[in-house]
Amino acid sequence: MKEQQVIRKGYHFGFGIGLALALLVTGVAYGHEHGGHGHGGLLPPQIGAIMQPEQRQKLHALMATKGAALMGLHQQVHAAREKLVDDLIVGNDTTADQAALQQLHSQMLAEKVKLAQQQVATLTPEQRSQAAKFLSQLRALHEQEHQLMDQFKAGQLE
Repeated sequence: MKEQQVIRKGYHFGFGIGLALALLVTGVAYGHEHGGHGHGGLLPPQIGAIMQPEQRQKLHALMATKGAALMGLHQQVHAAREKLVDDLIVGNDTTADQAALQQLHSQMLAEKVKLAQQQVATLTPEQRSQAAKFLSQLRALHEQEHQLMDQFKAGQLE
């Protein structure tokens, strides 16, 4: 059990370093919120690797204008989540907290979709095709990763 945790932590650390390097190399590590996949942008940052310098400049300009709004929403979500947890712990009614958190999540998703649409609009049709192929292959790779982890947990690896 402890060996699995060490392996998993090592894997996540290595993956994190690789992702950070990819973000730095592609030049798109600009203002996405911290956290997992669900907290960042909707598009994988690796798409920046297929962009031309002028397209990246447009992306940086978009993030400069939209990034602050997203960060503000992220901070509001964090505060609302903390209030929900506090009310849960003391036994207060959480109906209003849940509604506020749900509303903020909806606002954040709407802003992320708008930003992603603007980002995709900077791509050429050929780049969109490349991005679609990349996403398909990335999803297949993630599925293989999950299957491998399931086999490992079940002790079925050879």
